[in-house]
Amino acid sequence: MASYSEAFVTPPPSQARARLMISADVSRRSHSAAFESRPRLPAARAGRDRSSGGLRPRMQDAPAAAALETIEDAQTAIVRAAETRDVDPDTVIEAIRLIEKSGGSKKPLEGRDSSQPKFDLLTDNGNWRLIFTTGDVKTQKKLGGKISYVPIKAVQVFNPDYTITNGVYLGSFPVLKFSGTFTWAEEKARLEFTFNEVGVLGLNFPYNQGESKVPPGFTFMDISDRYVIARGAGGGLALWLRQDTV
Repeated sequence: MASYSEAFVTPPPSQARARLMISADVSRRSHSAAFESRPRLPAARAGRDRSSGGLRPRMQDAPAAAALETIEDAQTAIVRAAETRDVDPDTVIEAIRLIEKSGGSKKPLEGRDSSQPKFDLLTDNGNWRLIFTTGDVKTQKKLGGKISYVPIKAVQVFNPDYTITNGVYLGSFPVLKFSGTFTWAEEKARLEFTFNEVGVLGLNFPYNQGESKVPPGFTFMDISDRYVIARGAGGGLALWLRQDTV
């Protein structure tokens, strides 16, 4: 599952390794087939519904990567990508980087209520489906290039009580799910997590995440009522879409 989120980068414990290797192999094969066979669609744009005051999409043509000039252009492309998956991957990456260069969550972005804590935005109904990822540097090398839209259902849940789950689902059934806790730095919009349990096909096992020089986690660059974007500790970029339920 390392292919789809940096939360899955840490190798599993020995007692669960065989099960996880099977799941990972199936996942990699499904990703490769889906990515290679999927035709590249024209980039599209989602506008803002000004009357609602939010980021609800209004489907329009999205700017190409070279045409992204403003934060609003970047947010428009990201909303469309999260909702429809039909924005060119290079445009999505460029849009995320444009927001990151602007300061991201370190300062209020256009259309954001700076008085609302970012933690509340993240954890209020904090079910987030992973839509797009570049993977970390190691994963990119293993797969021979960038990852883009995620073809499987991978959902992370950030709860107000600082608990986290990260799972791969078949419908609503968790095929593979990690559970643990996280810490949060509001000013930096930085989340670091520790997993202590792994579930495989409904069976739960203790999980030792192990030590690492850089704690696994994410630095969020934009947190909205509909999507979030972040950079992982390993350097990868990711885009999630909020879900009503897992």
